[in-house]
Amino acid sequence: MRALVTGSTGFVGRHLTALLESKGHEVVRCTRAQFEGSEPLDLRGVRALFHLAAQSFVPEAVASPMATYEANVMGTARLARAVARHTAESGERLRFIFASSAEVYGVVRSDMLPLFETTCTNPRNPYAASKAAAESVLIAEYNSFDLDVVIARAFNAIGIGQRSQFAIPNFALQLVQVARGAPARIAVGNLEAQRDFLDVSDVAAAYLALAEHGSKGETYNICSGIARNIRSLLDELIEIANVKIEIVEDPSRMRPSDSPVVIGSNAKIRRDTGWSARLDISTSLRNVFASQVGPLSS
Repeated sequence: MRALVTGSTGFVGRHLTALLESKGHEVVRCTRAQFEGSEPLDLRGVRALFHLAAQSFVPEAVASPMATYEANVMGTARLARAVARHTAESGERLRFIFASSAEVYGVVRSDMLPLFETTCTNPRNPYAASKAAAESVLIAEYNSFDLDVVIARAFNAIGIGQRSQFAIPNFALQLVQVARGAPARIAVGNLEAQRDFLDVSDVAAAYLALAEHGSKGETYNICSGIARNIRSLLDELIEIANVKIEIVEDPSRMRPSDSPVVIGSNAKIRRDTGWSARLDISTSLRNVFASQVGPLSS
């Protein structure tokens, strides 16, 4: 299969391209200029388009909402239109896998859990709004032009290669610094929130499973179905680092619209594709910690 990947150099994108190539698929990496529309996009022979490119860090989205909407909504619309033109001109059809986010569900009550794909969306920040809007664009393309689209709402991915602005790799980075002599304290945000974590390798595998077996026009949660307290993940990382440390709450790391608990149902993706999360979170945390040792030693 010839697959085109946007965001191939990003966190999930690197894992997805490696997985595709390990399975013998040909990977075409979409350039920034092609994504922005200033250079033509060659879709000849492409059978699956994995659209991962996005502005995905919520604080950046809050700081620059218009840039987020341009990248995440209009960028998606341009890709969908390019696919439609290609299909009309060549007769070739391809599957469009859209990497959305569980952020679209917004703040939810405990009696609404677990979150199903049919749960109403209620975006609470510009990033979530951009993903919800992009989903609407793609469903309109499906309804109007028969776009072969599958929407994938990933929950909280962790693993090797995630930027240190995100909580888990940031914890690991701070702990490595402490182990090397920095003051024995770690700055944190809300540790009581419970999230549905899974390893990035499982997210990549889910995208491929949806390309091969997902149903056109459908939305799928990518999640473990298990909620874990963020404090428990930090405790595991502290144990891995083998340090004694003071935990200091940093108000700047708090997100006012956080839901206390976010947990999804993966019943639909398991039923339709046979996918399930395979790598346990403890292994993911060890991998994240080990990956932070390297950058500091270079």
